[in-house]
Order: sequence, then structure tokens, then C-alpha cells
Amino acid sequence: MAEKRVYLADVGPYIYENTDTLDDTEGIFTGRLQKALTTDDAILLIAGADIVLEGSDTDPGKIKFLVGTDTTQYILLGGKATGRNLNMYSDTSGTGSFTIGKKADGSYSLLNNILMAVDANITLEAYDSTALGNVTQIEITNAGTRSTTYYISASAIRPSETKAIDLGSATYAWDDVYADDFQNVADFLSLDTIDDLAALEQIKGSGKIDPRTGLETIDDDTLPEFLKSKDKEGSKVLTDERGRPYISFRVLSSLLMGACRQLNKKISVLEAKLNATVKN
Repeated sequence: MAEKRVYLADVGPYIYENTDTLDDTEGIFTGRLQKALTTDDAILLIAGADIVLEGSDTDPGKIKFLVGTDTTQYILLGGKATGRNLNMYSDTSGTGSFTIGKKADGSYSLLNNILMAVDANITLEAYDSTALGNVTQIEITNAGTRSTTYYISASAIRPSETKAIDLGSATYAWDDVYADDFQNVADFLSLDTIDDLAALEQIKGSGKIDPRTGLETIDDDTLPEFLKSKDKEGSKVLTDERGRPYISFRVLSSLLMGACRQLNKKISVLEAKLNATVKN
């Protein structure tokens, strides 16, 4: 006989044949067909019934996922009452995976959002230190095509392609950034065709005081156009939500280096004239 088991809160199980129509003797099921309550070979819990897995912290109750009668490969889901831990692990260390939004056959059944609300920390830990040193990676997949965007290793957080990913954006910028060293590729700009000193003199004060430093801020409208950061196509000035333009430190540093060279040339000319005057 093909059986069904239906568990209710504090009652059950009921066992009946697949073809049974539940009758008045079965209380809550009065007038409802079995096929509307369960699916084949399933256990249905309704009316607030709970699953209780009883065990100790060292040997807790577990749910074991098997494939048919194969007992050589499985995934375990268990807990530890002390500390209120929930653990999922493979029968063999270093095998298995945990997937959200993707079915066992490889097809997608997507969730809308994943929310993790925690009171302390979210930890990404590679148990094998050599694996962490090699690379533990976070992958972002788009439209079913694997597109690894970030890598997290023991020594670095980096993108998968060089100079392809931004940190923040013009619309969503970071506030304060603290670091020891900022390393830049040495592709700074040569501004020798521009009057660097005149460009710096063009920048005027705004009359407004920065509350954090007590110093006057510059007037953005007096910035030379080439100092303002552009989008990757170079066609649009990037601004924040208040319309204030961004300035690239690459361009600003290049301007300051150019101004130093320009001053050095002026000093060299003046020294030459002074030496010529002294000799005469």
C-alpha cells in the first residue's frame, strides 16, 4: 500500500492510502481531498506543527540528505543548542557546496532578495590557510554566465580584470577613505603645453568656510575645465548629488608637477640673467 503520513501539531501521524478521500472522522481534514494536502511521498505538517530534532551538543539531531540508497555521499544539516548554532556540512571535508536560488539540476529558481540581519559579524573563512592564500573568491553571476568580479585573498581584495572596476561612483561616493599608501600607475599627464601657473591662479576662493578645517573652500566655477573629472568617454563632467564637480588627483598632481617645472624654468632664466649682470 502506498502510504501518506500527515503530522499535525500535537496529533498524528495519520496514515492512509493515496486514493483516500479524507472524511469526517479525521477532524481538521473534513471535506478536503488528500491530493489537496500533500504531494507524493511527502510528510505534511500543518496547523503550526514543528519538527523537533533532539540530541546533545556533541551529537545533535541532524537532517541527512541522501541520493536514493547511496550512503557514501551526503549533506548534513544540524544544530547546537548551546550558542544556538545551525550547521550545514558535507560527509567529506572539502566537498559539496551551498547554493541559494539554483536547483539541484543546475537550473535557476531565483530569489528576489537575500537579507542577513546580524548583531555582530559576518565572517567569510577559508578553513585551509593555503586555500585562503591561493584565493577565496566572491563571484557575481549575470544572466547565467559566470562573471567573477572580485577576489578576496589573504593579502588583497582585487577585481578579476585590471582597471575594469570602480570603487564607488559619482552618484554613490565613499565619504572618508583611510589608508597607508595609495599606489597609482605612473601614467600622469604632461601639461607642458599649458600655462600651469595661470591655471592655478585662475582658481579663486568661494568665501565659504569648511567647518572641518576652518579654511576657505574654492569656487568650483573657477576651476579650469581640464581639472574636472569626466566620464569614461570623456564627454560628461562628473558631479555629486549637489552638482559639485569631482577632481582627479591624477590630473591635479600632474598640474602641480607641471607648475614646479614651469617655476624651475623661470628660476633658471632669472639666475642666468643675474649671473650675466654680475659678470658685467
